[in-house]
Amino acid sequence: MIKRNINNILIQLEPTKSDTFFIGNKIDDNKEIEFENISDLARYISGNKYFPIVGSWEITTKCNFSCPFCYIVHSNKSFDTLINWRKLISQMTKSGVLFITLSGGEPFLSYDFIEIYKELKECGFIITIYTNGSYISEEQYELLKTYPPFSIEVSVYGTTEEQYQFLTGNKAFSRVDSNIRLLKKDGHKIVLKTLINKTNYKIWEHIRDYADSLNLDFFFSFNLYPDTNRKSMLNYLAPDKILPFLYLEKSGGIIDFKTKPDISLFSCDAGRYGFHIDVEGNISPCSELRKYSYSVVNDFSFAWVKVKNFVINNLHKRPQKCINCDISGFCKVCAANIENDLTSGTVNINNEICEYYKKLYSGVKEILDNRN
Repeated sequence: MIKRNINNILIQLEPTKSDTFFIGNKIDDNKEIEFENISDLARYISGNKYFPIVGSWEITTKCNFSCPFCYIVHSNKSFDTLINWRKLISQMTKSGVLFITLSGGEPFLSYDFIEIYKELKECGFIITIYTNGSYISEEQYELLKTYPPFSIEVSVYGTTEEQYQFLTGNKAFSRVDSNIRLLKKDGHKIVLKTLINKTNYKIWEHIRDYADSLNLDFFFSFNLYPDTNRKSMLNYLAPDKILPFLYLEKSGGIIDFKTKPDISLFSCDAGRYGFHIDVEGNISPCSELRKYSYSVVNDFSFAWVKVKNFVINNLHKRPQKCINCDISGFCKVCAANIENDLTSGTVNINNEICEYYKKLYSGVKEILDNRN
């Protein structure tokens, strides 16, 4: 059993278990918690204060897929070849980071995935893995079997070899399917997900049905963001006539058009409990705000303070056009959609994003009006 003291809260974790841990100020007060909502736990552990509890870590940009709508510009870079990752893990442990998501690229292609994963487990981290599911070595498979992660989220791009070839440049569905079934057989918590866009919107329901056939959780998204070179991905959005239906399905058909405009550009956990570290060793509030990043190479805690202060200083900024916009409560502007420097006196929403939400709002409103 690994014991950690995070923000004066005793946390005990068993590395060979994936989804339970003990939490309490005294050992005899500890209770076993099975958790689903990481944000709620982050608020509890942090005392609802700024504290680096939840992180995502891009350990490589290598990938065996070439999806045209991916926000990562792929290369052969791996964190382990550039930065002292053992030093980083030690500093994150001391700073109180508990939840970590390993991403890429394809994280299983990282040269030192096994060593990084082991070190995180031995230091008492709760790990999620984002993967395309096409490559898991026998040694990696055995490692996960011995030290299971909290969850493995697999991005699925189709249900046939032809669909995978078209969308990813790789006929990989049989390998993905085999790996999913093997991991499920070993009792891992598997979540399947897909990004619906103009290349796959006609087949996304097949992917959902595939998840249902395996009795696995499934979720989808349809929002696209600029890639790491700030190139717009909006040309890959699903057709305008499809998006409103996806929005309604995602929301369960419940839309509150009277929601008051959010006065914060950071209504999520970014910079409050959450952060992202890229392959170059830079920390930012989230993966979509990389241009506001600080090096963790020398000192993680010092870099985190910079991220925290950046969010606090820009928390209540809002574009003037959003304040006076009738649908500002619908689109909930995100800091990642601001096109100019957030630290400047005036902030401006990206016009492409603005037009996108206006069209989406009109489409959703029309569907609901027709239903009534």
